[in-house]
Amino acid sequence: MIIKPILVLLLQAALALTAQQAYGQQPLRFAVDNRHSDPIPPYSWYNQCKKVHQGFNNALYKKIAADLSLEAKFIEAGLAENTIDMLNQSTALLMENKADFALAPPSFIQQRNQLTAGEKPVTATSPVLILAASQAEITEVKQLEKLNGVGVNSADAVKILKLQNVNINVNKVGSIKEAVMHLARGEQDYWLTDKFIAQYLINDLGLQSKVRISKLKVGTSIGLHIMTNQQPVNQERLQQIDQLLASYHQNGYIEYLKFRVMQSWLANKDCANSAD
Repeated sequence: MIIKPILVLLLQAALALTAQQAYGQQPLRFAVDNRHSDPIPPYSWYNQCKKVHQGFNNALYKKIAADLSLEAKFIEAGLAENTIDMLNQSTALLMENKADFALAPPSFIQQRNQLTAGEKPVTATSPVLILAASQAEITEVKQLEKLNGVGVNSADAVKILKLQNVNINVNKVGSIKEAVMHLARGEQDYWLTDKFIAQYLINDLGLQSKVRISKLKVGTSIGLHIMTNQQPVNQERLQQIDQLLASYHQNGYIEYLKFRVMQSWLANKDCANSAD
């Protein structure tokens, strides 16, 4: 009789569907920076007071998971010394299948062919040079060697300019607000930071007459994409996430989120010091 084989096939199909549905309800695992790594506002930091990860990345991950009716699970990456190392640590979790998604530049695909990037960048980082109002315009980066710089993640600034054969001396301070205020008071000459951070602080603190953004190009804009590994379910999820991100850009949610987390950072930065 052929009834028994048909029943077996139906049972196998039902079990496969049940397994697929169960797997589809698994939490989305997002890679986040190590709690002991330096904070990178507005993107990522660890709130030592509340014992939670915060920032643009974290808030976006929660939004994506909620809109897919799934739970967001955060997988902490290894300790990192600078921003590039943080990206390396996060994407390593994807390659080891310990996490499903992370934010990183598409250049990481060239280095790791096991990864796939989302269709369009979620946001972009654009390095700019902030000058004290009294400081003459900088026409070439080599001039910075004779000036006094300030920074929060000073290792990143040093590395960016060292690639251009420029060796700088940067005074490291505890927060981005402290960095820009050093310029406003004329205590330092320049600060290499992200364009969004610079514009937000200048406007929020009313420093338009105290500091300015230099016209000198110090680096290229780098797009941050959602990255995933080659797991089939993650490849499918990536298509869904791309659609969500397109809607977020269209309705202005991405820009709103960046401003919101900057406000949160400035209000709670004392809780984002290096871990105890």
